[in-house]
Amino acid sequence: MTDTGGRALIFRRFGDPAEVLALEAQPAPAPAAGEAVVAMTHRSINPSDLIPITGAYAHRVAPPRIAGYEGVGIVERAPGGSALAPGDRVLALRGSGTWASRVTAPASFCVAVPAAISDEAAAQAYINPLTAWALLAHELALPAGAVIAIDAAGSAFGACVLAFARRHGWQVVAVTTAAARTGALQAAGAAAVVVTEAGEPAVELAVRLRRAAGGRIDAGLDAVGGEIGTGVALAVSAGGAFRFYGLLSGRSLGAGLAGEVASGVTVRPFWLRHWQDQAGADAWRDGFAEIFDAIRSGDLCLPAEAAFALDDWRAALAAAGRRDRRGKILLTGG
Repeated sequence: MTDTGGRALIFRRFGDPAEVLALEAQPAPAPAAGEAVVAMTHRSINPSDLIPITGAYAHRVAPPRIAGYEGVGIVERAPGGSALAPGDRVLALRGSGTWASRVTAPASFCVAVPAAISDEAAAQAYINPLTAWALLAHELALPAGAVIAIDAAGSAFGACVLAFARRHGWQVVAVTTAAARTGALQAAGAAAVVVTEAGEPAVELAVRLRRAAGGRIDAGLDAVGGEIGTGVALAVSAGGAFRFYGLLSGRSLGAGLAGEVASGVTVRPFWLRHWQDQAGADAWRDGFAEIFDAIRSGDLCLPAEAAFALDDWRAALAAAGRRDRRGKILLTGG
């Protein structure tokens, strides 16, 4: 029987993912030296998967390209001399695009998944949890008692920040545009919840955030951009840190933001891939160790609302776009 690569969701131009993605047959994988072939079983749909397809990050992502950045699968072929073996269940980081039947990925970036972790949770264990851990526990190395302001707090990433905050003793001021999420955010451990809207001036939001925090905010995290992200940045106290890692509003932060924040506040983007390269394998493997421990203990819950086969990718994208979701949408099978 002829070996094939199965299929993959590919975009050959920028645009609306529902319009520019196509499920195409793929040739048999041809791994380079040191690479493994992983048969994907479960993949999550994140904003970080969809936004690059629109062209928002055209300076660093170019078509044609297989979509998808995270997922879990089974090793089919492992390079000689690696710790991997066929049959291992792994997260295939730095692969050829996870929305595919098979992925080739460096064996050194394949993370073994403990047996106690479900496929549904494993498929979500990379992008959001590792970004949250890397930002707070490693890059900023926040001490217990530090106060964090985060926008889009009701998102899956916000849930990860709240989970690690409970484990490390950080206080979270949660910013949301959905008043209905207030109770859930408080139940998840938010010290305060601030409800805003896209039209609120950044300066006014900053004042309300500082008031909610009791006067001091040590770190601000922004996935939204625009006035909301700027408001979070302006709320950070002198000597603190502001990190931005998303653009959910489609609006950038002000070009002069670094000159408007409090004295000594560092303003920087955070890209998980760059952090992994700079921090090294020991650091990000430490992150996964805590992530898996948090999942096992129940501290970190990564719910999946529904799973769709690759053939049903359009329905999956529609489901992922619903604001009333209570879990991730997954793509399964090959």
